[in-house]
Amino acid sequence: MLPGWEAVWEKVPAEVSPLSARDLIAAQAGQSEASGRVVIRYRTGVLPSMRIIHRGDVYEIQGQPMPDPVSGLEYLTILVAKGVNDG
Repeated sequence: MLPGWEAVWEKVPAEVSPLSARDLIAAQAGQSEASGRVVIRYRTGVLPSMRIIHRGDVYEIQGQPMPDPVSGLEYLTILVAKGVNDG
């Protein structure tokens, strides 16, 4: 095992947005530190042990990524916490 982080995917198009007040209340009910949401096109292999770097900010993935509710194969919604695990 090598120390540090390794890039798995480079330049993945994503929508990064803060959670609304309503979403923050729901996330805190689950004991989550989530502060934002990242939406990417569906792909396999996205794990909670990974991190996301967007415009120089580091985000820790909070829980399992959630597939879209219709087909489950179009996009993933990922709850994140900013700067928690900057490696």
